Parts: sequence; C-alpha cells; structure tokens
Amino acid sequence: MALVGASQRVGSVGWNLIENIQRSGFSGPVYGVNPKYGSISGVPCYPNLDALPGPAEHVVLGVSMQRVEEQFDRAIAHDARAVTIIASLLGEEEAVAKMHERLIDKARRHDVLMAGPMSMGFHNFADGIRVFGFETRADHRAGGVALVTQSGSVINALVDCESRIDYNLVVSTGVDAGVTLADYVDFAVNLPSTRVLGVFIEAIRDVQTFCGALRTAKYRGIPVVVLKVGRSQQAARFVTSHSGALVGHDGAYQALFDRFGVTRVRSLDEMAVTLMMFAQPYQVVDGGLSVVHESGGERALMADLLADMDVPFAPISETTRRRLEASLDPGMPATNPVDVWGTGQDHDAVVSGCLHALMSDDSTAIGAIVSDRGIGGRVYERYVDLAHAVSKSTAKPIFIVSSNQGSGFSDTAIAATRRGVPVLDGMPNFAAGAKHLMNYCEFGARNAMRMPVLAEPVLQRWQRMLGQHSVMTTRALELLSASGLAAVPAITVQNGMQAVRAAQSLGLPVVLKTASTKVSHKTDSGGVSGPLHDMHAVHQAYVRMARQHGDSIAVSPWRTDVVAELLLGMVDDEQLGPTVVIGAGGIDAELLDDKVFAVPPFDRDEALRLLDRLRCRPLLNPGRGRSGADIGALCRYLARFSQLVAGLGDAIKEVDINPLAVTPYGCEALDALVVRASLPSRRPLTDIAMPRQGAV
Repeated sequence: MALVGASQRVGSVGWNLIENIQRSGFSGPVYGVNPKYGSISGVPCYPNLDALPGPAEHVVLGVSMQRVEEQFDRAIAHDARAVTIIASLLGEEEAVAKMHERLIDKARRHDVLMAGPMSMGFHNFADGIRVFGFETRADHRAGGVALVTQSGSVINALVDCESRIDYNLVVSTGVDAGVTLADYVDFAVNLPSTRVLGVFIEAIRDVQTFCGALRTAKYRGIPVVVLKVGRSQQAARFVTSHSGALVGHDGAYQALFDRFGVTRVRSLDEMAVTLMMFAQPYQVVDGGLSVVHESGGERALMADLLADMDVPFAPISETTRRRLEASLDPGMPATNPVDVWGTGQDHDAVVSGCLHALMSDDSTAIGAIVSDRGIGGRVYERYVDLAHAVSKSTAKPIFIVSSNQGSGFSDTAIAATRRGVPVLDGMPNFAAGAKHLMNYCEFGARNAMRMPVLAEPVLQRWQRMLGQHSVMTTRALELLSASGLAAVPAITVQNGMQAVRAAQSLGLPVVLKTASTKVSHKTDSGGVSGPLHDMHAVHQAYVRMARQHGDSIAVSPWRTDVVAELLLGMVDDEQLGPTVVIGAGGIDAELLDDKVFAVPPFDRDEALRLLDRLRCRPLLNPGRGRSGADIGALCRYLARFSQLVAGLGDAIKEVDINPLAVTPYGCEALDALVVRASLPSRRPLTDIAMPRQGAV
C-alpha cells in the first residue's frame, strides 16, 4: 500500500492515514509518498511512486484536489489495482464534473478499482486494515455490524460517537462512481462476520447489484437497516397520471425495501438503536413486548408511544399474572406493562421476579426494563445484572431502556451491550426498534410468494391493442378487460344522438367522460358528468362536454353498489423500474395521500398485506347497514395487475386506474389511462438472479 500525501503534520489527512493503518495492524508493506520526508512514524517515505522499492497494489490519494488527477495517472502507470481518493472535488461545477468523468473513464479503461473521490476511507476491522483519512477513536473492537454510507459524517455519528456498536466493516463510499455503494453492500453481506448491515443512502446508482445483495442478505438472514434521505422530493417527470403524482421517487424505494424485508429508519438515533437491537445475540420470535417500569407516568408514556407505532404488548396469561402478584408490593396492579415501584423495599427482588414472570410467558417476544439513569447519567449496574441473568434463562432479547439520551460512552452501558443486553437511550427510539424487530420476524416467517405468470397471448394482445399510442377511457378499459381485469363497459360516441343510443343500450343511469387524450384529470376540468337518469340529461351533458373538450366522449353505466373507490396504478421509475401504487381513489386521491407501493409481481397474500397498510382499509369492511367488499376478489385483481405490469414493463410508462370500484361481489375499473413507453424500460427488479453459488 502506498499513502500519497503522507504527512508529519498532526491532524492532517496524511498523518491520520499513517496513524490509522498502523493501529489496524496491517501486516503488508506500507509506503509513504511525500518528497519532504524520509520516514513518518517508522513508515518509509519516498518522493514518488516510481521510487518505491516494490509495487503498491493499493494507492491512497490524500492530496489536494489540484493534484488528484496527476497522482491518479501516476498510480495507473505504477500498475496499481486499486485507488482510494480521500480528496474532495470542489470548485467550478463544470470543471469538477469533467475531471470526475475523466477519472471514471481512466479507471474503467485500465481496470482499476476506484473508491471515491470525496471518500473518508474505510475501516475493515474483520481483516485488520483501516484506510481512513480522519481522526477516529482508538478503542474500536471487531464485531458483527457492517455500515456502508454515502455520507462520511455518518461515520462520526454512528462509529466515533457510539462505542456500544462493534463493527466488522465501515465504509465511506464518497462520490460512488467507481466502486459503488451497491458493490460495498454486496461485499458486506458476503463477509462471514456480518450479522446486521446498516446503509445510509442518498441514491442507488447500481440497482441490479444492490438488489442482488439484498437477496443474499435475505438468504443469509442478515437484517438490513436503511436510512434513505430525500423522502420529501417528488419526481417532476411523474405528472401525467394520479399514479405518477402519488408514487414519486421515494415510493419506488419504499417498494424495493418492502420486497426484500429491509428495515427503514428515519433518523441516525433510530438507526443506532435499531442496529444495537438487531446485533444482540438472541432471536426474536412471534409475540409482543413486555416491559418493567419504575414509574407509573413513564409507563403511560411508553403505552402512548407503542400505540402510535402499533407495537403490541404481550397479552399475559393468568399464570403470569399470579406470578407478578407474588413479586409486587400489595396493591400494585399485576399487568403488562408493570410498574414495580411500590414501597421501594427489596426493589431488586421485585424487578427480578416480575421480569422473570413476563419473559417466561409464551406471548412475550421482547422484554425491557425502562428506568431513568442515575446522577451524572449513571446506568444502574444492578439492572444490567438482573437482565443478563434473566436473558440466559429465557433466550429472549431484553433491553435496558433509559427515558432520554446519554449513555453512549457509559462504561456500564458499553459492557452490558457487548454482553448481549443493549442499553438504549430514549423510549421513542426503543419503541421504533421493537417495531422493526417484530416486522423483520414477521417477514422471515412469510411463505414464499406464489408467482403465476400471465399467458403470453395476454401480453401480446395488450401490446397489439396499445400500439404506439397512449390511450384513455374506452380503449384503456378494453385493454384491462382483455387481460382478465374487470372494467366497466364504455362506448365512445361522436354526437348527441349516439350518446342517447349508447345510454339506451347500457341502461340508465349512465356517466359521460371525455375521451380526449389531452385531459388527464377529467373531474377537475369538467370532463365527467353523471349520474344521468334520463335521455334529455344525457343529450344535454354531451353537448356541454363536447363544447369544452371535443366530440369524442365515452358513455358508461353508473355503478351504485360501490363500497369504496381505490386507485391502482403503475409508474416506471427511471432508476428502480416498474412500481405499483395502491391507494385511496376518486377525485381526492392526491389530497388524501393514502397509498402503498410494491415491486411487481406479487401474490394475493402480499396484496392483502398492502391493503392492510392503507388508512382507508376499514372502509372495505361491512358496517352500519352496508355490505363489505369482496376482499378475496380485490386481492386477486391486484395480484393479476401486478403480473401484467411485470410482463409489460418494457412497453408502458404509466397505468392509472381511478377509480377502481370495490363492491360486495368484486371490483371493476371505472376509468383508466395507459401511457405508452417511448423507450424500453428497466426490467422488474424481481428478475434478478438468486445469490451466486458459494456466497454463503
């Protein structure tokens, strides 16, 4: 290894590179490259790469931006196989972009692995090598958590300011142009020592490799915890349909994460707690949460937090209730969660007895002692010892949870966490982490999806009927019907008399909708009229609508037995491929913003899980004199639509069914839009091959 820019100036990148590589215990030859020095801290130093006594396979550039390209060229001439660029590429935007492109091109042409630019480097604790250009704490221990981040500052927060997490690999990807975030993730999940993986994502540039790595993680049982920034950005290119306006770029990411069982967190605090909770040695089983409190008020606060996050308390048995009564002071309620602070006499025995009772209950999956810290942020050692003893007798995870932040550098907290009883800061983060553990357990218990493929004639018929154009209403409904997806009959008419005859053949009442391809949101622009109960109203409505939107108008029956209106659509995301969106439909679809996303294809069981995540889901149930929806038929419809999308991912850009009328005996598309793809789209992500042989 050659460290270009090695320096004796304490605190500089060149100094930190020397110090960190020496701390790592790397056994291979290391050379400094700087004409100012003969050696630095015992590392021999040479004026340039040509002067080295032997070849350097890995060249690290800790130099200024102005010298990066020159030193990169020298590394290529030296026949280096890998170059890590710590330097930041800052300056005039166009000039920096051109330099960046040149570096990428040179790396590809010369088959050189390029990490960075703008990387902080990496810590490979598992293999004993640390190439890191910045100050870091000296007490790192090799563990089972891997962290890959596109933001270098995250390393400061999650690695250098948090001693309770022991890592096997920490990587700052930098610009992510040579070796990508996806490559590092793939490397991390194939390390034998990886037990849980954290990933901080700004954007995924190599989606296929990333998804292949997620498949490997799923296969190996490695939880993946992701913090993806940019949730609030809406993709400007999705403007044609309701589906496009609803899905946005982040919706496609969420669908991808859901497909592979990825745990998504929303803050660095939540990520740290979730990584610690996944890294503890005990497996989470099906069940609820049992909690021991020493404060009635904080017990109520925890109940509120868990209710907000839909985290269930374990429903304890009568046997467990009697065991709690035997441990508690007289008059203290024997419930879960339990408040153990009564007289304060023999308090440790009370805590131990209650925790034993709760953890022995078959309905308990996760346990916790929630307590305020002592003076000076002290973590009570006796609680740690009690929890550790109980965990060994039940083999279920137990956590020590404080009511607020502050134990990240407590020696007791660090030692307890490493013993398998994590000490966590803050009830909200613990509640979120408990939810993540339960969700991951549920995901792992799911049956493999049944993926029937639509017959080739169905796909060919769709492509033939669609032709080279985007279609609306009548033609779009015909396309759905031809694919086995129920759609309301629609007759396109060109004058008022034709509208009347169409209404006579379909039966009153009817609804009129403009068939103009220039109008996407019909209701907003006066392009829908109904219900119409007589022929005069039909004729008048046609005349009025034709004057505003043109002669081509569709006539359909008005449906009166609708339980609820949903939106069902598809958008082809530029990076992530086809994404299905399901949500509350009708004219207020965008206003309600009630939606879920999925990678196609999916089966009926997954369709039901998606429906259950909608806020409008209760509207599909029977109640107050009205019939409920045929949920089975709806799930079959959603699954078949997803299979159609997967089969036609290269032919369509968007599909928008709104509303999808859900009735007591099925469901039916009442209006639809299909947007033809101008260019072939990406294949569905689920086409990615399973992990390569020998990955595990």
